[in-house]
Amino acid sequence: MHVAMLRRTVLTRDDVSGNNPSFQGRTAHSIRDNSPIIVGLVAMVLMIIAASAGHSGEIELRDDVKAMHTCSWSTGATDSVNEGVTAVETLSATSDSSGTCTYSIVGGVDSSDFSISGAALSFAATPDYESPADSDSDNEYVVQVRATDSADSANTDLTITVTVNDLTLAIASGQSFALSETASNGDAIGTVTLSADTAVAWSLLSNGADADGDGTSPFSISSSGVISLADSGDINYETTTSYTLSVLGTNFDESDIESVTITVTNIAPTITDDDTGTVSEIAANGATVVDLDNTGDDDSITWSITAGNLDPDSDDNKVFAINAATGVITVNDADDLDYETTTSYSLTVRVTDGTTNSDETITVTVTNVAPALTDDDTGTVSETATASTAVIDIDNTGDDDIT
Repeated sequence: MHVAMLRRTVLTRDDVSGNNPSFQGRTAHSIRDNSPIIVGLVAMVLMIIAASAGHSGEIELRDDVKAMHTCSWSTGATDSVNEGVTAVETLSATSDSSGTCTYSIVGGVDSSDFSISGAALSFAATPDYESPADSDSDNEYVVQVRATDSADSANTDLTITVTVNDLTLAIASGQSFALSETASNGDAIGTVTLSADTAVAWSLLSNGADADGDGTSPFSISSSGVISLADSGDINYETTTSYTLSVLGTNFDESDIESVTITVTNIAPTITDDDTGTVSEIAANGATVVDLDNTGDDDSITWSITAGNLDPDSDDNKVFAINAATGVITVNDADDLDYETTTSYSLTVRVTDGTTNSDETITVTVTNVAPALTDDDTGTVSETATASTAVIDIDNTGDDDIT
């Protein structure tokens, strides 16, 4: 072993015999005084011989050079982002010790265009392909980043070239959304999406018809591309089943127009199933029996009684009538009402929006009203009255279908 290879481990005079130790090997070297020899690189075993006493022994010499811990980069030297996006990438380096790596920007001709937070490398300002901010205006930004090992502050630098990509604004084609005909104002219908770019101003070039004539179009679009219902009064499946809107997206000097389809879904009218009616047997024509409720579509609906509406006195007038627009059932022929003859009616009622029907059985109960004599009725008769002479006409204030 050559002396030039021996570094940093101290070897002094032999403590076995007090004599100067010597190195045995292909090339022998000896220590002639107490000056230290520095040994490095690898561990080795040397034979030490005491010449005068004939003793020998072994001593292991080890390298005591401390390794400098560093961070090894896994982040690549190139990257690319789309214009309009500030985030570049998350830096990644691994310490070869138990320490951690911290990151900083240390150079690069375009270093001022970047910022770093933790491991997140970002553009300081939103990049625009049409207005590059890099040093040579070619949309390739060069930055030098550093990873520092926390164990001993060793640095490892990496130069990254970030390319900004040009994007052309384009609204995704063929977009369609569904809308319930019973939706409320302000309900979101759907969000118009882009096939490229993100910074867009939205508008509707064409809207649906103002069906109710109140001056408000049925739809609106927000700054984020959300189409919402603006006027629920315009929406009726039975009138219009779908709308085609012309949507405009604008980004600086670029724009795109696409058609978006909104399909109206039909909501069938539904009669509340717990509706029942009660009517007195002495009710007059036009008296309200029951006001039916509809929980579904309430636009352009029609009510009717399809079964169970009888004509007991056979005068061609049914006992009940229903308002076709409101669903209110009333007495149509009071002469048909007689508790002693019929105590209830089972009516089949239908509501329709012209497309879908809803039927429900409604029970109308007839309440009995007992006959009642007027308690102040009195009569007078002459002593010379003959047979069949009228004495008094007694009044009944209750049911008059009596004997």
